[in-house]
Amino acid sequence: MLLANGWHNGQRFNVTFTKGALVYEKHPAGKRKVAGTIDRPILDTNTAKLSKVCGFSTGDRLPVTVTPDRVTVGEAVSVDKVAETVAKVADPLPLGAPDPLPHGGTEALILAGLRACGE
Repeated sequence: MLLANGWHNGQRFNVTFTKGALVYEKHPAGKRKVAGTIDRPILDTNTAKLSKVCGFSTGDRLPVTVTPDRVTVGEAVSVDKVAETVAKVADPLPLGAPDPLPHGGTEALILAGLRACGE
């Protein structure tokens, strides 16, 4: 997952600890470096802050999101949040109105969000 998103050993990053999430963000002058090897980059999370600040415990199964610039651990997406966001950004279409996204994209977008939440 890290390699596929351009995270390589030796790259610099910063870490932010918040209640319920741990965020790694790439930064050229970051305080930490990606460890591991060329074929197997590692983000070292060996710290007491994980339980103290984030509320994580040994053995917790946490969602992980990896993008080219950020890795987020512990910030889950819930069905309620997806529904809330959809309700905010999508005005109901009048009956019979065409889908504003091509090829039924609005329904596909909602279904993809629900699948990502495990529903």
